[in-house]
Amino acid sequence: MSESRALLLTDVCDSTKLSQTLGDAASAEMWQAHDRAARDLLLRWRGREIDKTDGMLLLFETAADAVGYARDYHRVLATLEPPLRARAGLHVGPVLLRENSAADVARGAKPLEVDGIAKPTAARTMALAAGGQTLLTADARRALGDAVPKVQSHGHWAMKGIREPLELFEVVDGDRPIATPLDGEKAHRVARAGDRWVPVAQIPGNLAQPLTSFIGRARELDELRRLLDEHRLLTLTGSGGCGKTRLALQAALEARAVFPDGVWLVELAALSDPALVAQTAATALGVQEHAGHDVAQTLATHIGAKRTLLVLDNAEHLLEACSRLVAMLLRQCDNVALLVSSREPLGLPGERVCRVPSLELPDVDRRLAIDDLAACESVRLFVERAQAQNPRFELTAGNAAVVGSICRRLDGIPFAIELAAARMRSLSATEVHARLDERFRLLTGGSRTALPRQQTLRALIDWSYDQLGAAERALLCRLSVFAGGWTLDAAERMADDAEIEPAAVLDVLVALVDKSLVLAEERGGSSRYRLLETVRQYARDRLLERGDGDRWRDRHAEHFLAVAEAAMPLLVSAEQRPWLERLELEHDNLRAALTWTSSTAASVTALRLAGALASFWEIRGHPAEGRRWLAEALAAAPSAPAAVRAKALAGAGVLAREQGDYDAAESMLAGALALYRELGDRAGIAALVNDCGSVRRERGDYAAARALYAESLAIRRELGDRRGVGSSLNSLGLVHRELGEYAQARECYEESLALDREIGDRLHIAVSLNNLGGMEADLCNYAAARALHEESLAIRRELGNRRGIASSLTNLGNVLQLMGELDAARTLLEESLAIRRELGDRRGAAVSLWALGNVAAAAGDLANAERLHEESLATRRALGDRWGVATSLNELGALACRREDAAAARALYEESLRIEAALGDRWDAIESLSGLASVALLAQRPARAALLWAAAERLREEVGAPLPEAQRARYAEQLRRARAALADDAAFDAAWREGRSLGWQAAAGVAIEEAR
Repeated sequence: MSESRALLLTDVCDSTKLSQTLGDAASAEMWQAHDRAARDLLLRWRGREIDKTDGMLLLFETAADAVGYARDYHRVLATLEPPLRARAGLHVGPVLLRENSAADVARGAKPLEVDGIAKPTAARTMALAAGGQTLLTADARRALGDAVPKVQSHGHWAMKGIREPLELFEVVDGDRPIATPLDGEKAHRVARAGDRWVPVAQIPGNLAQPLTSFIGRARELDELRRLLDEHRLLTLTGSGGCGKTRLALQAALEARAVFPDGVWLVELAALSDPALVAQTAATALGVQEHAGHDVAQTLATHIGAKRTLLVLDNAEHLLEACSRLVAMLLRQCDNVALLVSSREPLGLPGERVCRVPSLELPDVDRRLAIDDLAACESVRLFVERAQAQNPRFELTAGNAAVVGSICRRLDGIPFAIELAAARMRSLSATEVHARLDERFRLLTGGSRTALPRQQTLRALIDWSYDQLGAAERALLCRLSVFAGGWTLDAAERMADDAEIEPAAVLDVLVALVDKSLVLAEERGGSSRYRLLETVRQYARDRLLERGDGDRWRDRHAEHFLAVAEAAMPLLVSAEQRPWLERLELEHDNLRAALTWTSSTAASVTALRLAGALASFWEIRGHPAEGRRWLAEALAAAPSAPAAVRAKALAGAGVLAREQGDYDAAESMLAGALALYRELGDRAGIAALVNDCGSVRRERGDYAAARALYAESLAIRRELGDRRGVGSSLNSLGLVHRELGEYAQARECYEESLALDREIGDRLHIAVSLNNLGGMEADLCNYAAARALHEESLAIRRELGNRRGIASSLTNLGNVLQLMGELDAARTLLEESLAIRRELGDRRGAAVSLWALGNVAAAAGDLANAERLHEESLATRRALGDRWGVATSLNELGALACRREDAAAARALYEESLRIEAALGDRWDAIESLSGLASVALLAQRPARAALLWAAAERLREEVGAPLPEAQRARYAEQLRRARAALADDAAFDAAWREGRSLGWQAAAGVAIEEAR
């Protein structure tokens, strides 16, 4: 028979290491002292020893006794010689006790044996504890009651072998600090071992806690738990409003412990384009696009072998696209599971279809007591939602039969019940019931179970719609044009006619919220509204019946065009962050507007909208989607005004450059430039010429870049555009700097800075200071670089320019790293990375990751450095950033050299040098040549190393880039080793002369050929 007891499991920390250190004799004495102390305490605290290894399994009658024992046990161990530390876990629960006979004990059995789930639960709890710490389960905490004055929770933890997360507690003992479970290095060891011992709060995902309670569905949840252990694809089917989404989300929340690598919701209701299914899933998981790669494949690669659950919600209108994505994930990701809500199955092999039934209904054949009726799922839902509308409402003997009948008449459909309950603000249960009878007259003649669920739900929505006033009906229909929600100002654009006055929109909208037809949410301190998908589809059908749908879709597009065009100049200002967030929030509406206008006579609107969104798509890392929309809009509006086409072409060119598609970028930018020349728009010409120069610079064509930047500069000087002059000077200065022409670069930067100071343009002052600081860092003038970057950062913080702040933080962090101030550098770079991720600036995030990798390498943390550089490299490859790729490859090559992995280092440096040779990038080629020289020395080829170092030294002189001070000692030591490894100085000098004789391209060819 099972009995509830307190089980305490202890374990002496580092016992094996201690025993090895002490030796056999001293170790035996240590264990004798431990056992004596532990057993003496058992007598005091009325405990029994069940088992003994490096610790003990102990049984107590009460949790208070077990806690008292644990406190004394930790204190006594600290007084032993040597002092010992143990961890302990306490659980209270049912155990099976078996007393063995004396004869069994004589044959080796233990006097008392314990079985049951309580034993492994105590063991799992103990395994999470740190030395000197006792952790308690929630059951043990409840059993303690008030016996201990203060207990602190460590939150819920998902444990290996235990389905439900356990909340863990610790008794606060005086002023002793409370340790976090799995704190420090132990946490990393457990994570690497693959155990699922992590706080539930740290399990990644995007599920939000529901705002209303989840009622009923106990059987369905139990079944879904079981099925998730047996099947990788579950599809919840049923009619609209039956509760598929809410059941799926609840099941996912409760399954987090089983999916420690993440539980993610992919909301599909707002999508109309099947091509965006994979991208929407990737965005939900934070997966970045990879240039030239299918988004679905990128998502599958990201998930890999991770134990992950994806919830695809509202898949029925995108069934084919969802099926393709799900099939790929199941095929390539062994540990992924998918929970899909849809009105029909996907039709895939291995799919387990789960029909979501209505909520439990009251038994129509017998009169239930109030308590029994209140326990019925559908009645519980009606009562709770009714009380939310009318707190005075109660289930009574007078209304119980009517409430039960309402739930039965509505077939237990949750959405229908919630709509009916919403009427309890102004109607009684009897009045609600009477109106249902009137509306459902057609449904009483046949078998209710034979009727389609959608027909039943539509009947209820018809009834709700019929109760609305004219203005409420009109607004509800018009709101169906929104995708993913809207704000009050957007809703006000749906007015201005005889049916709705703009000033009345707020009151009408609030009335629709009160009637549960519109949902209101708070986002960032302001209200946002949305329709449930079923209501949106119903309202859309009604809008079509009214015959004025095109008018309101046009109005919707006009509103979001105004939003996008207002945002465009502010995306490079101090107001960048809120506008980026607003556009991201409205992305589905922007897509809907583009879809509509691209297919109608409003194609010029589509082109204006796409052109206005180009900067948003660039900053947020959506270049592929942006290019697709721009291409469609350009094709749909071939006769659009030249200025509109020019802006769209320019935006497409910038996005192509972002992806490293330079041929397409130059073609589109050239097209835009031609249009600006036709228009005689000198300012536009200057901007486009500058953009064309940037493409040529990134392709390594410095002569063309210099000429284009100079042309842009001349036009802007002619126009008196001092801000533009400063921008062109900064661009021209960058060419000079990359060519090692520091005097000319300084002239450009200082003139730009002087202009900025004259204008009082603090935003551009910060840019010029940043550029000057970068050049001083190139010249190893670190103190000057630091001062310039600090001034730039101060200005940008004052202005709230988030993207600029991140840039200055990165540059200042780089300088501090070179100065050896690693902790300060890491702090700045982590802030930079956080800002860039917050802004969705993927290119910038890659730079911050690269810089953090350098700090980790400087600190000797090679594993972390490699992880950071690999992440930076992956992002740069995805963006097509070839310069960035080469830079990351060089850093990874240096790390491979430090690990003495010559083969890996050679491959990394060779790939980098190939890119630099193609780009004409002499600056970074110095690092690749030097790296390959280090590889040659590592491979015991000192003559080859001397040749490559000599070639790199000549290139340094040509570029004007002296060896950084921090690298000089190591470089001198490597040269000494290479010279010593050769037979005589003459051999070294000969190799050196040969290397000095090579031009940099020839040296690159020699190095790459050798690397093969």
